[in-house]
Amino acid sequence: NSGQIRISLPKEWTVGNEVVTRASLFNGTFASPGQSVTIDVLESNVFSNSNFTINMMMGYEAINATGTTAYAVLPFNIQPTS
Repeated sequence: NSGQIRISLPKEWTVGNEVVTRASLFNGTFASPGQSVTIDVLESNVFSNSNFTINMMMGYEAINATGTTAYAVLPFNIQPTS
């Protein structure tokens, strides 16, 4: 709704046939300052009560302003059901 959302980003990503680090991915090659990037995340709720919720979000796919997609290098596969 408002405020900041913190996302854990894996160390390595694939863009096309190249594996790049997250630093180079978000340091001008894939996205430049001021550009919009959409990050798809896995979210796991750790704790919740009436005052607050603690959850963890890990990015697994990033799409930059030109529509190029980067996929996180992970030790597991993600297959959407729909």
